Amino acid sequence: MCPFLALSLSLRSSRCRVVSLSLIGCSWLEMALAVRRALGIGGWAASASSSASAGDVSSAQASSHAPSREEVARMEAALASVPPRGAVADPQLVRAYLCACRALRLRRSELVCKHGQTLLLVPRSLRGLRDEAWDVAEQVALAAMDCGDFRTAHACVLMLQDRFPRSRRVELVRAALLEAQGKFAEARGAYDALRKADPADPLVWKRLVALRKSQGDAPGALDELGRYLDVYSNDADAWEEAADLNVQAGAYSQAAFCLEEVLLSCPTNWRHHLAYAEVLHTLAASGKDVHLPHASKARGSGGASRASGPAQLRALAKSYYSAALELSGYKSARAMHGLHLVGLELGDGDAGRGGGEADSSDPRGIHPGARAGAGAGEGAGALPAADEVRRLAGGLLLQEYRKLAPGLASTAEAVIEELADAHGVGEA
Repeated sequence: MCPFLALSLSLRSSRCRVVSLSLIGCSWLEMALAVRRALGIGGWAASASSSASAGDVSSAQASSHAPSREEVARMEAALASVPPRGAVADPQLVRAYLCACRALRLRRSELVCKHGQTLLLVPRSLRGLRDEAWDVAEQVALAAMDCGDFRTAHACVLMLQDRFPRSRRVELVRAALLEAQGKFAEARGAYDALRKADPADPLVWKRLVALRKSQGDAPGALDELGRYLDVYSNDADAWEEAADLNVQAGAYSQAAFCLEEVLLSCPTNWRHHLAYAEVLHTLAASGKDVHLPHASKARGSGGASRASGPAQLRALAKSYYSAALELSGYKSARAMHGLHLVGLELGDGDAGRGGGEADSSDPRGIHPGARAGAGAGEGAGALPAADEVRRLAGGLLLQEYRKLAPGLASTAEAVIEELADAHGVGEA
């Protein structure tokens, strides 16, 4: 039995029977919270808000700087060396690690859930946390939800509700716990109540989108996300989520529009260029004309939506594959593969003609036509011929395989040759 629990029960024997009946099947954190409530030996707020020692204060000041990733890795190694049973990690180490996870926005749910409870269970550690105890309780609650430890999460939520009975932030954590437990109707009611009280709270909107996704309701999630974007149209992450949902639904034209909005906000992120190129490439494979308003405006059509056929879509995809490859430092194998495929499909006589030789100023011979702010349709003339692009991309792809996965290099070379034969061209 936990020493703290045994001592508490021995001191207040008159209430032992009631407490013991209420603790059947509880976690250690729930036990500690229930005993403190039933025996009245000092609430969580009193324990956490009491004055800290000089050593605790100096430790808090020392941990206030932003830690590096290397420091976090060392702390994780130290925590991993703690035996799984019968041992407790150093409270100062745990506190510093939790603070680092919050500062760097790291999601290390298993370690946070396992060791974060020790700070909340041990009275001396809890007193040292002072007001930081509430951040730790929220952090442990969210980590416990990730790990499926709903008892610990529930105990942390109770702790927060005792201290902040009318807090929207605590109510949001409670609603997230209901959602994690699969109680979607109750979670929906809690989120709707929060949104009614403050319709402009973006966190509630996002949780409603996540709730719809948890239920497998992609159209409902897109509907919620659309209403959110009507209010917060500059949220690039929300546009990216909308693009992902549209791709899952097979609505590639809508996904292209969403990714165009993402590129306007984050023009130097190569992954966004790659995602847009892949959507354009998929639209080209459908063989249908597609209206791309942003691309039409870039081509100088006065903003009027103009249809783009498969050839134009492939040329546009080639531009964004090239941009993704350059912005990634010529390390994206996926962009290389996409550029090789679109070069095969275009051929020397398609929309890629007119570029001639590769740009000599480009060390890899691939000059992207879709840089940040560049016109989407203007890049086709600046690119080398499609056949040259195909050879360059295929060569780069084989170099990456030989360097990173030598055992698969021969397989990759065979696939490249097979694709070339299928399109009636030969590899240099």
